[in-house]
Amino acid sequence: MLTSPPKDIRENIARAKGYLHRGELPRALAAMSAALRGCVGVKMFKQARFELSIHFDEFLTDLVRHPGMQPLLDPGNTGKPRKIPYQSGKEGALAAVLDGLAKILEEAEAAKKRAALQSKENRKQELMDTGTERILKGDISRGRAYLKRAAAEFGHEPGVYHTVGLRLQETKQFADAADMFEHAMENEPKEPDSYTQAINCYLQVHEYEKAEAVYMKILRQFGGHPTTFGRMAKLYMLSHQRVKAEDFATRTLQLDPKQPDALQVMDALNKFRNGAAN
Repeated sequence: MLTSPPKDIRENIARAKGYLHRGELPRALAAMSAALRGCVGVKMFKQARFELSIHFDEFLTDLVRHPGMQPLLDPGNTGKPRKIPYQSGKEGALAAVLDGLAKILEEAEAAKKRAALQSKENRKQELMDTGTERILKGDISRGRAYLKRAAAEFGHEPGVYHTVGLRLQETKQFADAADMFEHAMENEPKEPDSYTQAINCYLQVHEYEKAEAVYMKILRQFGGHPTTFGRMAKLYMLSHQRVKAEDFATRTLQLDPKQPDALQVMDALNKFRNGAAN
């Protein structure tokens, strides 16, 4: 026979009260359930049982008055919540009741979070769809504003900047699209398509220096590759930097003699030289 409640029971009671005070109802219920189950089969003197009953009654009184329990214990908002009584010797049954309440609260909280996430997802999709639709209908400034708002609100989510960039690119808003792809590179530097699409957009608006800067980022992030060097040679050819174009084409063909972009550049350079000679 124990003269005082076991330590683990007292600790669980303290935890339950602390969680309840902080409004963490499922954790409060779980801790008190553990305390109650700890009493099952444990023999204690009457004074020790009485001490526990005071703690249990205090917790249950505070619990039924907590606003978070109102939907379960006073759904009609009468101000008279249903009581949860403690009976000595029936700790196991009461623990089961508390477990059931905790499960209901956890499921309600999970449903609330799902609804909030769905609401955010719906808003993100609505901003993107509305922006795209307005641009296609000719309302370009407002459409761009919607798409930029989507990026501003949800850019912290993976893939959002890239997706907004694609929407802007599809509607031929290349400068804005390139800006979104630049943000995507910063947020997700290991996703190669953002680099590729940024370069494509810069080429559309003849921003060759910015395209070159993206290629430099590619080299730093992913290392050199014949395909990258070949495309850089082509970029330099487009921007009339023939010396650089030849240097990169030569380097490319040393690594891959059949790289198509480098071969195309060398062919163009040879034609230019032949034309100049004639």
